[in-house]
Amino acid sequence: MENQYSTKLPAFVQNLMIASGLPTLVSLLLILGLQSSAFGQQVKNRQSYIITVSRDTIYGTIKPLAGDGGKQISFRAANGNQYTNYSPAALQAFVIEGNTYKAVDVPVAENKTERTFMFSLVEGKMSLYKLIDVFYIKTPGDTLIKLEKRDVRATINDNSNGRQVMDIERGNYIREDKKYIGTLLFLMSDCEQIASDISRTDFTAKALSKLVQQYNLCISPAESVNSAKNPYQLTTRFGVRAGVVSSTFKYAAPGYSLQRPVYFDFNPETNFTAGIFLEMSHRNRVSIQPEISITKKGGSGIAPFNHSINSLAEFSFTYLQVPISVYYNLTKTRIRPFISAGGVYSRLLNYHAQVKATDYNRWRDVSMQKYGLGVRAGAGLSFVLTPRNRVGLEYTWENTLTNRSESIFNMTQISHGISLKATF
Repeated sequence: MENQYSTKLPAFVQNLMIASGLPTLVSLLLILGLQSSAFGQQVKNRQSYIITVSRDTIYGTIKPLAGDGGKQISFRAANGNQYTNYSPAALQAFVIEGNTYKAVDVPVAENKTERTFMFSLVEGKMSLYKLIDVFYIKTPGDTLIKLEKRDVRATINDNSNGRQVMDIERGNYIREDKKYIGTLLFLMSDCEQIASDISRTDFTAKALSKLVQQYNLCISPAESVNSAKNPYQLTTRFGVRAGVVSSTFKYAAPGYSLQRPVYFDFNPETNFTAGIFLEMSHRNRVSIQPEISITKKGGSGIAPFNHSINSLAEFSFTYLQVPISVYYNLTKTRIRPFISAGGVYSRLLNYHAQVKATDYNRWRDVSMQKYGLGVRAGAGLSFVLTPRNRVGLEYTWENTLTNRSESIFNMTQISHGISLKATF
């Protein structure tokens, strides 16, 4: 019987690899990435489950519905084939990637509530929940209170309390009204020792969570406090990348000063790149991405390799590259533009490098160094499919000092790449 965790490369990927003549190592890297991703997906499913109103716990895969505002999720049991939609009325809570979302009755009008899924930041005598960008406090008496922070427009002559900042577009001032501070001072008045901390608390999930935990420990030191598991630590995903790279070279030939070199350009050549990576993301905004990839580069040109004698040069390189980049998502929407920057180490696996004088037919092999160091920058778009899975299109620019043999020449490589990415 076939292993349910086995992963096969899609046919179009296999055809691309055969057509491009990629070495066998690329196949191993891609398969390793997909196998690791499949294993990671199975582990994730064990951390995702729903708790029904009858308190049954069912493990599986959860997809919060985009734009639904906490009103519904889509769930597929671990051994099931189809997704089923669940409203807050049908569940007590659901857990996804270690984070708990509880079904809470939210006041919407006098004597009227609406049951909604909210992110549970802290659970205890006093609880803290978040719905999109709105925070709610649940008091020891089970009353749900909304925390408010309002910016009130005011003229320069307004003498009311609050911090004033300039509204450049409209030419007046905005007074920052920290109403939530007064609410917290009232709700936590039975713990005087944290009063000064309340006045300094920012309107952020991290600051409010810390304050609520302090309050719970103050009024009930012996009672445990459950806080959100992952809102501030890294989320890891595996991924694969494949694309094309256009490279060219600049170098200073013998006879030219390496302190103030005269550079000669190669004609660019387009080749293939593929690899696997690990994405370590902080709150889906900033991530660190180490990668292992196979990249082919090449080019040809005419330059005075042997002092003043013009020579024709032809190069073809295959590298094992290890780039490490920092990525920053500009938005948290379903389509996310991003930018990246980092460094790259290159190790030459094999190469073909020859030169010959333009008026002779004899080729001469060129000795190359085996390593290189450089910088990389990029930009692109990421498309979110599920909370964990996404695909993306990325442009990368790379400048690498590499393959320099002091007895021959000093070389700089410039590369431009377009690649497709997928994370799991």
